[in-house]
Amino acid sequence: MLDILVARSRALLLFAGISLLVFTAACGRDPTGPRNRVSMTLRALAAGPGMVARSARAADDSVTYTKVLLVVREVRFRLAETEGEDDEHGDDLRSAAFTGATGDSMDTHEGEGDDDGEHDEDRVESVAFRGPFVVDLLAQSAESLDTELVPPGTYHSARGRIAPLQASDWNASHFQYLIGSTVYLQGTVHGEGGGDFTYRAPISHTFTIRGPFTVEAATPATAFLTFDISRWLRTPDGRFLDPRDPANDEAIREAVIRSIRAGMDDDHDGRCDDRTEGEGD
Repeated sequence: MLDILVARSRALLLFAGISLLVFTAACGRDPTGPRNRVSMTLRALAAGPGMVARSARAADDSVTYTKVLLVVREVRFRLAETEGEDDEHGDDLRSAAFTGATGDSMDTHEGEGDDDGEHDEDRVESVAFRGPFVVDLLAQSAESLDTELVPPGTYHSARGRIAPLQASDWNASHFQYLIGSTVYLQGTVHGEGGGDFTYRAPISHTFTIRGPFTVEAATPATAFLTFDISRWLRTPDGRFLDPRDPANDEAIREAVIRSIRAGMDDDHDGRCDDRTEGEGD
């Protein structure tokens, strides 16, 4: 009988020891991600002269905007350590250079390919901010799109995609008038023959913006995606594009694409400190 009691006691002690080890390991793991990661917030804002409150005038006062919306589907920041991997593929959206540890790509649908935490942390090559985000470019401050935990370091470039809002998107019910479009403009054209206008356009475009973008260790970072809306109704040589004229539609779409920039808040004052040129794919 004594032998049985001793055996049971040893079994209980062994079980308790194993349980303690499991509990300690679980408590020691950071549930929010790797310990060296920092938060990075992606914000979007309008750039250009004349940004005042909820309206904006173009540089020459030829037009006043009262509503400016843009749909951003996704933005990825790519670590510099993977530089050169996309040289062969260039415009290929499924290039390994913009594939994260989970193997997802720019056109991965929401909920597919999400990181389940079982992958090697060191294999992370890019950080994705997945939308769709409907950006109000007449907001009085930079609109926060998303926040992710990212590895500190130098990011070589950013790649993003603008595309129409779909009826199946989670936020489509709030923007019924935007479904099927990427850009929505309302405003007034001034001068002789002027008047009010509403302009919609379904633009599907993937853009690449060269960095570098630096994220410091132990310091929250803010990245900015900016759109110079004062250029949206202008050709490269400055000619005004009346949004009421269907003949100007293609040129306006190209102007929207040319206006895309990105940068970082390097001195952490809440403002974008550097501007980088967009490169259309």
